Amino acid sequence: MSCGLCGRLEMAQKAFETPLWASRQGLLRARRRLSLPRAGGWYNLYRGATAEAIDFGAPVGQAGRGSSAIAEFPTLHPTGSGTYTYCVVGVGPGGHETEPDSSAYYEITFENGVRVPPPPAAPVSFSIQPYRDGRALFTVVVDQSRGRVPTATLRCYNDGGAGGGVDYGTQVGPSVPVPTSGRQVLRFVIDPDLPHESNVGWSVRALSAESVEEQNTQVAYALVDSEGPPPLSSFTVECQADGCN
Repeated sequence: MSCGLCGRLEMAQKAFETPLWASRQGLLRARRRLSLPRAGGWYNLYRGATAEAIDFGAPVGQAGRGSSAIAEFPTLHPTGSGTYTYCVVGVGPGGHETEPDSSAYYEITFENGVRVPPPPAAPVSFSIQPYRDGRALFTVVVDQSRGRVPTATLRCYNDGGAGGGVDYGTQVGPSVPVPTSGRQVLRFVIDPDLPHESNVGWSVRALSAESVEEQNTQVAYALVDSEGPPPLSSFTVECQADGCN
């Protein structure tokens, strides 16, 4: 977990411990009153300052079996500012809840009760190698981890081989789609379109489906020849008489 995320969650913890929208006892009574069993099973929505702080004894929302969306109870929606982690849990007809799956967690930030589209987690790591025809081969590891927004695509940036810092205002190459679950290792090729051989500094950033880009500044370098080696074609090998048997 990055220091920036730790700081955000620490602030969220304080905001969650002193909510502006209800006293703790009143909130718990409202949660239990609004949680209604449904025939055929249902889904419960839970919330906490962090994934570890979620109170699975008091749902903040509910939806029937087969629902594609679940909303908070109107009286329990946060009206202040802070970051919360939500989790959806399936419940059988008899009231037995499944164990929370790692993919069922979702982190949301609010500003005065309005949801702020969150950024995805930055790539775990990436490396670049020279590739044929002057292109660059990328290997990027993405972890669609618990409590974070999934990465939808990756964007690549470079310093143009000038060494003056990566230009994050100009994307190089197309965006690369990312599968939405699990730990992914992606390999793809990008043409840097440089006029000469350069030691290029590259950066890779994750973009969410809501077009929110995370802001990591990790840079990796690769020596890229803009022309690449000459293509191999048919040729004839000639030997001097005293050098061939």
